[in-house]
This record gives sequence, C-alpha cells and structure tokens, in this order.
Amino acid sequence: MLKNGQTVKMKEREGGFTLIELLVVFTIIGLIAALSMPALKGFGQGNLVNNVARQLTDDISLARSRAISDRCTVYVLFVSTNIYWERNQFQSRLNQAAMELPAMERQRFIQSSRLLWTNLAQQQYTAYAVYASRTVGDQPAQRKPRYLTEWKVLPDGVMFHPYKLTNNVTREYWLNEKTRQRSSGFTNWIETPLPHVDVHFPNAKGPLMSLPCIAFNYRGELVFPWLATGSTKPEFLSVPSWCDYEVLPIVKAGGFYSAPVDLVEITPLAALERPPLMRIRIDGKTGKVSALQDETRVDFQE
Repeated sequence: MLKNGQTVKMKEREGGFTLIELLVVFTIIGLIAALSMPALKGFGQGNLVNNVARQLTDDISLARSRAISDRCTVYVLFVSTNIYWERNQFQSRLNQAAMELPAMERQRFIQSSRLLWTNLAQQQYTAYAVYASRTVGDQPAQRKPRYLTEWKVLPDGVMFHPYKLTNNVTREYWLNEKTRQRSSGFTNWIETPLPHVDVHFPNAKGPLMSLPCIAFNYRGELVFPWLATGSTKPEFLSVPSWCDYEVLPIVKAGGFYSAPVDLVEITPLAALERPPLMRIRIDGKTGKVSALQDETRVDFQE
C-alpha cells in the first residue's frame, strides 16, 4: 500500500501448527479416549439393564392389572425353541384352524400367521406377549381368548435364560423344585422352569401350542398353571406361601437364530452358568414386580 509516497510491504504470518504440536494433541486425545472407554462401556450396560427392567416391569404389571379389571386369568407368554421343533405340526394345525374361518379370509390368515411365526422363530428366548384366557362378557362355555399386546422382544444383547423356558420337566420335579426349603442354603438363581400352558399361537385364531408362561388370576395373584396329560384346561397348582413367587433371569445373548430353518448358537454355554445381568421377581400374593441386579433392587418396581 502507499503511505507518504512510499511503498510499504507488510509481511503476513502464515498460520498453522507444527508437526510436534499435532502429535502432542493426538496423544492427549488418545489418552482421554482410552481412559473413558471402561466408563462408557459400563454406562451402556447400565442403560440396557434399566431399559429391560422398565419394559418387563410395565408389561408384567399390565398383565396383572388386566387380570383384575377383566376378572380372568391373564398370561405373559414366552417364545421358546418348541415353536421351531414343532414347525411341521404347526403348519398342519394352521391349515386346520383356517378352515374355521370364512373362505375369503383363509388365505390372508394363513399368510399373516406364517409371517408372524417366521419372525418369532428368529426371536426365541426374547419374544413375549400378554394373553387373556377370555374376552370380557364371554359366556362360561363360549370363551374367546385374545392377545392384549402384540408380540414384543427384549432389547438387543439380552434374552431370558434358556433353562427357565425349558418344558422337559415332569410335574413332580417342578413341584419338588418349587417347594424346596431355602433354609438349607439352596440359592439357585434360575429357580424352577416356568410352567407351560396351551394357547392359541401366534394369534388368537391360531392353533394351540404349549408355551412357557407367567399367570395372574382375577385377584391379581400369581398362579402356576399345569396341564395334566390329555387335558386342555390347566390346573392351577397351590404351593407354600413362602415360595409363592416367580423370577425371570435375564442373561447376555451372543446371537440368535439366523433363519427359521438354520439353527445357530444363541450364546456361549459358559455364559449360562454365570450370574444373570438381572432378574425380574414377581411376588405371589401382591403381584408386585421388582427388578434385581447383583442382589440389589433396581429402581423400577410396581
């Protein structure tokens, strides 16, 4: 520029960082990230446990409240591997169930039911729904069961403990495990497998299938349905009051069924022997639902 008839040159300083400055900054960022990773990992697992606790607490409490308001038995049903192993029987029973519908509805019913079955076959040990034994206003001899919720799934990364949903136990074994004295030091956190009941699956018009369940009667009390051989009406067993409760262990899941016809490992077997991430406990008389983690109670409870 011109100033007093002279040309004055201004030297501009070039901006930027030196290589050493950049290396120092990147080193500091790396150290901060390394130190924060364990905390972030624990934060993520804590959120997962809280989400599972809230979801199951709300849905199980819904089942109990509907049992009281509708004055009927309401079940929380769980999907186990028997829907996969009984797939051939399911298809034939589904066709039979469709014959009870008007001709124009049969094909749509079969297609929608098969699609739902396919989805649930990939959600074994993670899917559940609330199911009522009858509809309000039904006559005693003409009950119309119904699903009070859609089929829901647990958040990714967790599942119900497979041992809890097994159905290969006898009634005598179940009663023995359910009434075993805790005073002897027995601390099996899996407790006994859930009882099974025949319900319409995967929708209210579908064929009958035996599924593990939790059940509430019209007083909101926890009951234990058990089907005698050759019977379709469950007998609600009575157990001592000091063990009148149920518990659902939740464990980490390493993988699921990739397709209905292609079984894959669900989770490493070693993981099933470790204590669960959390447990949902249902009191028998009050129906109160609470979430337990490492022998401590999570905030969500009804």
